[in-house]
Amino acid sequence: MDVPAEGASDKAAEKTVARRKAVTYISWIALALMTTSSVASLRPAPTMAVYGLACIFLYVVPAIIFLLPTSLVSAELASGYEGGVYNWVARGISKPMGFLAVWCQFAMTIFYYPTLLGFVASTLAYVINPELASSGVWTAIVIVVVYWTGVWVSSRGTKGVAGLASGGLIIGTLIPGAVLVLLGAVFLGQGNPSAAPMTASNLLPAWAGLASLVLIVNNFLSYSGMEMNAVHVSSLREPGKEFPKAIFFASGLVMLIFILPALAISWVVPAEQLSLTAGIMQAFEAIFANFGIQWLTPIFGLMIVAASLGGMLTWLAGPSKACCSSRGRRDTCRRSCRR
Repeated sequence: MDVPAEGASDKAAEKTVARRKAVTYISWIALALMTTSSVASLRPAPTMAVYGLACIFLYVVPAIIFLLPTSLVSAELASGYEGGVYNWVARGISKPMGFLAVWCQFAMTIFYYPTLLGFVASTLAYVINPELASSGVWTAIVIVVVYWTGVWVSSRGTKGVAGLASGGLIIGTLIPGAVLVLLGAVFLGQGNPSAAPMTASNLLPAWAGLASLVLIVNNFLSYSGMEMNAVHVSSLREPGKEFPKAIFFASGLVMLIFILPALAISWVVPAEQLSLTAGIMQAFEAIFANFGIQWLTPIFGLMIVAASLGGMLTWLAGPSKACCSSRGRRDTCRRSCRR
């Protein structure tokens, strides 16, 4: 009786080793960039540039109250428990509530995808033919094609999503953001006065009652999604050490992406030329016009599209993998989640 038991134990051990070898690992830097891609973008920069130096306050306060605690909790839970939000809530409350938590992650994207892909369609139209931006057929085709292409890519596994999301962040967010900051610094270095006052008295935004509260709450929502990529913790070689590094690196990067480009725009473009609905492409065009390099605007438009698509991929892959974890121990599901 002992021999079969020992043989069965050896087979189980062999299967465990085989499963571990089958896992495709990603680096903590890749996970940090995925997390940053799912949260940060340049799209809000023109909106916040209207507030000048006060945009620092409007981003730092929500970061202290919401971003930092969320990052700390995510790092702590992901270090001890795999499975992301579903597993955390299922262990703490119940499996049905864990499923509800994952469903909420899906539900919050109901308005995200049409808005994001509508932005992609309008930006592509700006590059190809501006008249297409008013075409509903063009917008519908872009949304459908890009969305289902993203679904197909995200179904191929975490490593592919990590590579594309990281590349999209670097090409479409970090490089354009760095260019904005550099051009803003050059603008000031040439002796031009800042379009927005940069004195200590402007650190706090003017109080406008309920509208000010709405603005601050909206910036809380800007940091949502930091916990979503915790479901990919099983793709790290040393989750306990690497995930906290990834989440804190991503938090710092997110704040820099939100604050510095907005400040750079406020240095160059007067507030009256910006509005709460001004697009990032108009901001780039206005800044490039000051340096006579407007021809770069379509190129940067394509780069920003790449960032938007990378962010979409992370939102497709994260909740999907979390939902996979909530379906129990089916072999097909486990194989998909291990990719």
